[in-house]
Amino acid sequence: MKSLYKSFLICCLSYPLLCHGSIQKSRDIRSNQVKPIPAYLTLVQKSTHALQTKNKQALHEAATLARSVTLSPKDSLEILAQKISSLSLFYRASLSQNTLTKIIKGATLGFSKHPHSSTDYLALAQLGFTVYGITGQRAWLGRAVSASRKAVVLPSDSYSLKTFAHTIWHQSYHYTGLELFKQKAEKLKKIQPSVIQKNLQPQPLHVTIVGAKEDEAAQALYQMALSYPVVSYILSWWDPSEGPHIHKKQKYPKLKKAAVFVCTDRLCSLPLFDPNTLHKRIDQIVNQKI
Repeated sequence: MKSLYKSFLICCLSYPLLCHGSIQKSRDIRSNQVKPIPAYLTLVQKSTHALQTKNKQALHEAATLARSVTLSPKDSLEILAQKISSLSLFYRASLSQNTLTKIIKGATLGFSKHPHSSTDYLALAQLGFTVYGITGQRAWLGRAVSASRKAVVLPSDSYSLKTFAHTIWHQSYHYTGLELFKQKAEKLKKIQPSVIQKNLQPQPLHVTIVGAKEDEAAQALYQMALSYPVVSYILSWWDPSEGPHIHKKQKYPKLKKAAVFVCTDRLCSLPLFDPNTLHKRIDQIVNQKI
């Protein structure tokens, strides 16, 4: 029983957004009512392992789990968002087009539902960010930001909701640079300071592709960036023909050919052009060996 609960915690550490709303359910594991961990949570573990090790057996096991994850109209927005987050992690490890199609259909289903609570709006934001992160399609980012704006947290709300909101607003700020989201996250300090202290996140790694969506070179760079073996980072694709970059504080030059820019909290890279050396160059930048 202890090992089952430990497995659940490992899933949470690997992909923290999947934990919101699941903590109470997991308590059954520690009680006499032992319940199996849902396949989509186990999929996080398997996909993380496959992404980080490129192990074929791990990828095969993750693929089996991914096929077992069903996206149903009966799913709440929260559960649907959690399932799609786990499937997106598998997609990054496999680049399976069937999985991508499944994710987009599920996200479309989610945005067809009417949100009834802040949890629903936060779940929709998670859905939008997830799909944008694996497709680069700007419309999903717009939907995520819109949903994130509408979420409201009250002093009487649960600890898990406050943590979930802080995570989403933190993500919203790093995707857009809008002070609104930074302020919303900061206000949680006044409501429950422990949320901020326990949920503090470092400046995420930003990887931005600059190039036209129909440009094969840009597509190759994006696919390679997707498979970078880090569970959490900010991946964006700016096509200048779509208008200004959505992040108000990030400026990128318009180049003659597709490029990648990698930014940490300390520095940004020069443009990178070779997809075959991208992972190595990102490692060097993260470790400041450039």
